Amino acid sequence: MADLTAMPVKRPPPSFEPSDEPPCDRYVLCDRVPCGDDDECYVAMLPGMAGYRVYLFLRRFPAKRLDEPTFERFKRIARVNGSGIEQFFELSRATDHPFVASELVEGIGLGQLDARLAADGQRLPWEVALALLFDATDRIRQLRAADALHGGITPARLRLAATGKLVLCHGVPATDASWMQALYAVVRPILRLAATEPERKLLDGVLDDADSTDGLVVASDALVVRHPELDLVLPALFQALVNDEAPARERVRAMLAERLDPAAVRQLWAIVRDAVGDDPH
Repeated sequence: MADLTAMPVKRPPPSFEPSDEPPCDRYVLCDRVPCGDDDECYVAMLPGMAGYRVYLFLRRFPAKRLDEPTFERFKRIARVNGSGIEQFFELSRATDHPFVASELVEGIGLGQLDARLAADGQRLPWEVALALLFDATDRIRQLRAADALHGGITPARLRLAATGKLVLCHGVPATDASWMQALYAVVRPILRLAATEPERKLLDGVLDDADSTDGLVVASDALVVRHPELDLVLPALFQALVNDEAPARERVRAMLAERLDPAAVRQLWAIVRDAVGDDPH
């Protein structure tokens, strides 16, 4: 199934210079990437024959962080080979600093997109935000189907990639999460991209109980009052997400596709291209 918000992007292949850091196993370390306190994250390069090189994302961390439950969650995630999910290539426990090598997703997180919009005095059109939400929940559905759904899904890990897709990236996977917890983790930051300041405060107030659907109901009713054009599609979207039934999701997808303005989607990806040009990580 094609993503609602996918947009082809013409972009030259990445090129990064090796750093002075010692290699990590087979990988040459290039740019350092901001990450958590205990982790070390890099753009890494895997050299090949005749000057061929592959760029990846490499995260290494203290061995104490890779206990057996975390290692098992990593292995479950690595088995998910789906569209819009960061792909793991190697998980090594052979050294004092285990590492994960994965797909390099150049782009910006939803938090960065939110900041860009705010700086320009813009918000996303609601139809674009709902389409992004549909795509994001498709990613977590893939994890759920593989019994790999985990906590720690943050706005920074929902990335709009320079390849023109919304990609769900992984940190060190936290404890297993419920479907509702994962759902709330993506609903709030994506709806905030379209909401005005009073609406953002409303969403923050009602979307605070990830064990209940009540917040979604209140948010839906309140937003429909403010935006009558969202009637039918927003309640139907939330209902389809909660119940996670394929026929309902297909109906909602058709509703969103009919409402989606291609020009608004192109404008979204223009923001992403500009932002990636400033900071590719």
